Amino acid sequence: MNNKCFNCDKNGTQLFEFTICDSCKKELRLFTDETIEKHIQKFTKTGYKKDLTKKLELLEKTYIKKKLSY
Repeated sequence: MNNKCFNCDKNGTQLFEFTICDSCKKELRLFTDETIEKHIQKFTKTGYKKDLTKKLELLEKTYIKKKLSY
């Protein structure tokens, strides 16, 4: 199994079926579970859920476009 980061070839760990190092993981600026809970409490649950769904759809489309262009 390859333990090299997909982005920089440093040693890394698995994250969503990809290997990524700690420094590249920080650059992704992923939300922690605690941050997500704060956002849910701050916004209405339906509004937050809709916004999150739209963002995930956009990310997926961007990912597919980049994957196809390689």
